[in-house]
Amino acid sequence: MNRKTLTLAIATTLMLPVTASADVKLSGTIQGEAGGAVLGQVNGEEKESVTLSTDTYGALVNAGPNHIRLDVDEKLGGGLTVYGRYRVPFNTSTNSGLGSGGQEAWLGLKMSNIWMKFGKIEGAYKLSKGLVDPFGGTAIQQRGTAGGMSGSQRPGFVTPKSSDVAALLPKDATAIEYQKWANKKTYQLKYKAPKKNADGTVAKNDKGAVIYDSYALPDKEFTFETGAFEGTNHSGLSHGGEVNNLLEVGIKAGDLSLTVQGVFDETTAMKSAGLVEVKYSMADTFTVFAAASSDELFDQDYGKNGMLNWKAGLQFKASGLVLGLQYEDAEMGAFDPNPNGGKYILGSVDYKLNNVLVGGWVAQYTSDIKDGQKWIIDGQEIGEDAFNWAVGIKYLFSARTLAYLGYLQTDSDNDYRDQQIYGGGLRHSF
Repeated sequence: MNRKTLTLAIATTLMLPVTASADVKLSGTIQGEAGGAVLGQVNGEEKESVTLSTDTYGALVNAGPNHIRLDVDEKLGGGLTVYGRYRVPFNTSTNSGLGSGGQEAWLGLKMSNIWMKFGKIEGAYKLSKGLVDPFGGTAIQQRGTAGGMSGSQRPGFVTPKSSDVAALLPKDATAIEYQKWANKKTYQLKYKAPKKNADGTVAKNDKGAVIYDSYALPDKEFTFETGAFEGTNHSGLSHGGEVNNLLEVGIKAGDLSLTVQGVFDETTAMKSAGLVEVKYSMADTFTVFAAASSDELFDQDYGKNGMLNWKAGLQFKASGLVLGLQYEDAEMGAFDPNPNGGKYILGSVDYKLNNVLVGGWVAQYTSDIKDGQKWIIDGQEIGEDAFNWAVGIKYLFSARTLAYLGYLQTDSDNDYRDQQIYGGGLRHSF
């Protein structure tokens, strides 16, 4: 048997179990993207534009749509079906293998109008984001760093070298609480360390736990630079990522659907959390939705417990035109790192003519930051409100392949969070 015949025989053998039944489906998306950006400032001066091509799951910023997905199901009789999903992401530019941690892995039961499932699942809070974002999964998508809705990342700053910071801390310091920039070239470093008794021993409470006090070091000269993206510690409860240990139940009655999710595991950092989404669609023309998520995380920076996100929005379709509107009040995954988060109001438009789609979005972010939490630059407190917008064009080669170009801009009261991002890419789904 020659090599070509042997290869065909092996491939046929491997495919037989899949093609013999309709309960296994393999699908996925791959996207390649390149572009450039002006991200942040250095000592008060706008940074130069840089080219970008290294992606995260197919997108230059936030995360793209790249994934390989396996869906399984089996009809059990009496209208009951067991079904499950495994989905894992990957990068295009580096081909560094399938993403660590995966995205979804769950198993459940469903009937025609009700369902339940358990595992690592996409949070109900983010299920409707595609209704208002015409450029989801690209460099000009709305979530996170773009400032159109909450997400897993936000514009941050380039921190000093860890070795330089470590040299400033006493040996018994256990953690940096936060860094507050005092002006363009200096910052004040705060840390916590065990409280000492008069005899020099470590102070403890009546339960034997170490008591910590906060301390501040004098201003130190470091370059003040923004342009990095930092995580928001949102635990999948905003518009990014998935949620671990999640139980979901849902019901659909005509055009109305309700999805409820909960996390209950006292051995994890997020001991409990809840998510809910309600959606009503009318003849594929008008859709209105509302969602909320709440956690029981303890934020070490601010000592706040029980954070809440909620939003409401709608989508309207007519003759190739798609309009979207969303209002969001987010304490988790907000555009600036204050304990109260902020509010977003977002509008989007997408118009299709033959194979060409032209669209864009505009959003206003209003921070709930309090006095005393703001950056101080040249003796002035700086606000965190931001106006964000993007425009782009897509060309559909087919139902599964498209190319696109776009531009995004952020204008913040805090100039160090300003950004301009431009890019284009090619996407194929299979």
